[in-house]
Amino acid sequence: MATKEKWIDLFEKAVGRPPHVLEIEEGQKSDFDLKAIKGISAMGLD
Repeated sequence: MATKEKWIDLFEKAVGRPPHVLEIEEGQKSDFDLKAIKGISAMGLD
């Protein structure tokens, strides 16, 4: 899986904003799976 830094970078590019701390925690639960970004960003935290 990706590193935390790579995951955050791709999250910002895909979603257009930095991830919320809770989204980072969800990313960590998925072992920073890049495929999980869209689902995590749809949590409605922004």
